[in-house]
Amino acid sequence: MASDPAYLETFKQYAKSLPSGEDRDVMEMEYYAEGDRACAILQAIWTELIVERTLRARLRFEGAAQIFDVNGPISTFSDKIIMAYGMGIFGKKTRHDLNLIRHLRNGSAHCRLPLRFNTPEVKLVCDHLLLPDIDSLRAVPPFLLDHPVHNGGEWHDKNHPRQRYIICCYTVICGLFLLPPGNLETASELP
Repeated sequence: MASDPAYLETFKQYAKSLPSGEDRDVMEMEYYAEGDRACAILQAIWTELIVERTLRARLRFEGAAQIFDVNGPISTFSDKIIMAYGMGIFGKKTRHDLNLIRHLRNGSAHCRLPLRFNTPEVKLVCDHLLLPDIDSLRAVPPFLLDHPVHNGGEWHDKNHPRQRYIICCYTVICGLFLLPPGNLETASELP
């Protein structure tokens, strides 16, 4: 099999790189201030990246990185959700929301129609996100508290579909960074 040209390999490596602290301001503008379609895709990509990073930290064996490659057994967002849930990294509500995030990302990437969070079909999916309604878990990105809300409203308004989606993604991200494994949801949730 022929290898890719050097310029393409360079781009692929750049695309796989993790952002540094210096990239934070630019990345936050992209994640939160872009249009609805870009927001849906970028938030989901960031969330998937954190799920994968959490899995990689727990799969410590030589060659573990290969299982996340394009043809690896844990290459898709769906595979990562199934594996992380099976390992007890998060509970049923988080799994539910991650699957909705995955569907919204895929739909946003492939939809041929105008797509906004206030599109009734998109809003209905966002209305079914569970984590934004759990006060003890809900996390709002600090960046958003200092910037105007896209399409009006306030960031603590969990009834706005865009805010629900962003808050849900950020809650998962913070939960995987800050909480011990298996504690991403409240103790009141039973298996």
